[in-house]
Amino acid sequence: MGGTQLVKAEDLRSFSNAVLEKMGIPRDDQEVVTAALLDAELRGLETHGIVRLTLYVPLIRKGMINPRPQMKMIDESPSHVLLDNDFGFGFLGAVRAMKLCIEKAGRQGIAMAGVRNSSHFGAAGYYARMAAEQGLIGFAASNAYPVMAPPGTLTPTFGNNPLAYAFPAGDHPPVVIDMATSVASQGRIKQYANEGKPIPPGWAYDREGKPTENPGAFFLLAPLGEGGYKGFGLALAMDVLSGVLTGSLFGKNFTSGPGSRGCGHFFLAIDPGRVIDAADYRRRMEEVIEQVKSAQRRNELANPVSLPGERGWEKKNRRLREGIPVRVSTLKLLDQLAEELGVPALRRENKKTEEDTDEHR
Repeated sequence: MGGTQLVKAEDLRSFSNAVLEKMGIPRDDQEVVTAALLDAELRGLETHGIVRLTLYVPLIRKGMINPRPQMKMIDESPSHVLLDNDFGFGFLGAVRAMKLCIEKAGRQGIAMAGVRNSSHFGAAGYYARMAAEQGLIGFAASNAYPVMAPPGTLTPTFGNNPLAYAFPAGDHPPVVIDMATSVASQGRIKQYANEGKPIPPGWAYDREGKPTENPGAFFLLAPLGEGGYKGFGLALAMDVLSGVLTGSLFGKNFTSGPGSRGCGHFFLAIDPGRVIDAADYRRRMEEVIEQVKSAQRRNELANPVSLPGERGWEKKNRRLREGIPVRVSTLKLLDQLAEELGVPALRRENKKTEEDTDEHR
């Protein structure tokens, strides 16, 4: 089921809050969750956007996500903090942790934060960007339930653990490197399944370790890089930072699948002005951006070179004006959810449009 329809950002916000309200989520927490989902939709990261509600509602019902968590401070110093998220939405602990990181880095020059007993926190770049928008270098990472095996094996050992860096860039939008450690995300595979399409070669393996193009036969994600070694190495490192270091679940210790109940997150914020003069940092960032932008293209008819995060920034500004293209297959799932919960269906504009979304990996 192809094609998209336009949805206004405020209509998406209202729908998300209505669903969360129905599930017993406190108003302030609704706003935090919805803001992250909306930001993903605006930037074209649709697999981390509004469609996630269709996954979160069953998880709340099963007790895998705590709808009313009591977040606790486990440990704190002038340059670090460790939070217990009480198995609530990952967005809640992650936003709180990065806000504390930003405050502490403003005083100390650098700060780190960990979150334990959490759940899926969406797109990692959302949190790294929070720091960059305050003039700090930001880093965010999470672990997740295992869906990738060490190269040459069949045992799911590490999650598709995401990471993101964000760098303030003066008059330019922050440079944001936001990625997971597999070739493609589970969200993309689910999307292909919803539309009855085969997945591209090289994305996944079946239970026998054979490459598969059938989304229904998916068992393992393919790690990044030739032979999967780079993706595996990055996934291991993010599992150590987010799981081992924070006291959260890690590796094969997860007992649940979707939602990653018990996962952990890790954050850093760095004030570049403590390392180099602020004006010099800005000048040097301008220079590196110009070097990227002026690179000779192999095909002169191709689009201009984009920096990481730049297209998302442009899409957000455009979609705030014109509306968000949401896949018809996603709208069908959301309509079913609305009917099930007894909330108004997501309002859309009477206009179909070409698909305008990015693959989030």
